Amino acid sequence: MSSRISLDTTILKIRDVFCLNKNADVIQPISIPVPGANGKLQWLSSVEFLSTISVPTTSTSLLNYIQQVGSTFSTLSTMFNQSTTTYINSTIAGLGSIPNGNDYLSSSALAYQFKNLATNYGYVSTVNPGKYRIYKSSIGLQGNNLSVTMTTGQNLTSGSIGLGGYVSKVVNTSQMRIDVNANIQLGYDVGTALTTFSTILVNPANSQIVGDPVSLTFNASNALVANLSFLLNSAQLTPFPATLELHHVLKVGNNLNLTTNIPQTGGVFVTLDNTD
Repeated sequence: MSSRISLDTTILKIRDVFCLNKNADVIQPISIPVPGANGKLQWLSSVEFLSTISVPTTSTSLLNYIQQVGSTFSTLSTMFNQSTTTYINSTIAGLGSIPNGNDYLSSSALAYQFKNLATNYGYVSTVNPGKYRIYKSSIGLQGNNLSVTMTTGQNLTSGSIGLGGYVSKVVNTSQMRIDVNANIQLGYDVGTALTTFSTILVNPANSQIVGDPVSLTFNASNALVANLSFLLNSAQLTPFPATLELHHVLKVGNNLNLTTNIPQTGGVFVTLDNTD
């Protein structure tokens, strides 16, 4: 049977105080006594206690506010660190700008600035030492020249160009120019016709067209395409094609006589430019 005793005194001296909750269990360590409703004492954990503190102004931090309260809360630093680590999250949302060079710099912003140094400041990168130069060479034609009659929509392959020797020289800013001494003769046996004829480069590894086609439209009995030039940028060289095929396509016209006369040696000239 429990009993309650109320004392009205100015001075009360006691040796030990044991805190028990309403279930007669011991109050948990590092709990804080807080006056509740009608003056009744409540025991709160450090997190529960901190949640009752209101910061007067937005410019005052919770830490500064606690320091202003006094030395009574000197033990809160340890309890706060141990009890609230999962309640406080850090964020870098909105960061990443570098207007004056002193702000936070994200990895994406750094990569963007580095990539555009050459354009903005005439900077020459040394990420790939020894590869920033221009490579030129003549390449022999693989395959055979054509002498056929084409119909509308037909796609024919005349030969291929081996680029394997450039694989180890390519960098992320490479540009390649391929010049072909094609000597392509086009003609009709009788009369004239509106004709659109194109030559394209195709990567046989994935059947994708590489670069822009070289096209000719004419309305006559014959025409000549002496040379072909293809300019490929870094995006068009990814993935790098070890071999490129020459394809000829007749988009408009019918029964067109096609003859190619590409020299087996010295007919293809390739320039790889890594200096941009």
